[in-house]
Amino acid sequence: MIDELRRYSLSDRVGEIRPTARHELLVLQYYPEDEASRRQAVSIIHDEYRRWTECNGENYEESSLAHTLSEALNPSAGQRLTCGLVGLAQLGLKSVGYRPSVNLANEVVQEFAASVGSIEVQTHTRGSRQKTLKIRLVSDAADIRKAWSKYRSIAHLLSAEVIASEHLDLGYGFGWDFDAMACYFNTLAACQAATFELPGVKSWKPWLITCDPPYDPAEYPILDGRGTMATLFDPWIKSGKAEAARRGRRFDPNWDAARVRGVETP
Repeated sequence: MIDELRRYSLSDRVGEIRPTARHELLVLQYYPEDEASRRQAVSIIHDEYRRWTECNGENYEESSLAHTLSEALNPSAGQRLTCGLVGLAQLGLKSVGYRPSVNLANEVVQEFAASVGSIEVQTHTRGSRQKTLKIRLVSDAADIRKAWSKYRSIAHLLSAEVIASEHLDLGYGFGWDFDAMACYFNTLAACQAATFELPGVKSWKPWLITCDPPYDPAEYPILDGRGTMATLFDPWIKSGKAEAARRGRRFDPNWDAARVRGVETP
């Protein structure tokens, strides 16, 4: 299946990863199916990086166009978060023995959204300063499915973002914390590998995200998603629907509940 996937490489040459890689992944999140917008947004990022290097990051402030672009993308943050949660729910379901499906994952996210109501995430203002954005989670099954359909091709990327947000402050500037970014990319690779083993994934037309070199997970560990998974699944378990799914033949009692390729289970 790998050979048939769309690819997004973060490297221009062996042994390097572009310094704009993190920002390019954000663009891919916003425009997974819009090549023209993606190309234009990446062009803006590259020009911003050029300006940043010219002043060595001192007194750098993003252009009005770059700021307008980033601000315009905030309204879709809720749908992307929802898609990431549905992706994570499928990984969690599989890892503990349920037969993963979009419908069952939708049920998990419905219970979570109804219980939590909203989530605060970090976005940014001018000059790469951060601000808190409060995202209201939708608990309607049709709205969750709509978000999933729109962004499912990058569900693995969005799932990795959910896990990373629990551990890292990646920021929005061009000055990387190398260790943090290496852990982030390893977590993305783990989510990607696990997601590509889910049933029906080929029909999602997923993006295969690659970088050279991949980072050694022994040195830069995959971020622990157990807390994230536990929080996501707790309302569903307490509602009794987890037990109902077992009784409804949506559970394989012979399944080996080992972790799925490094992604921690609930």
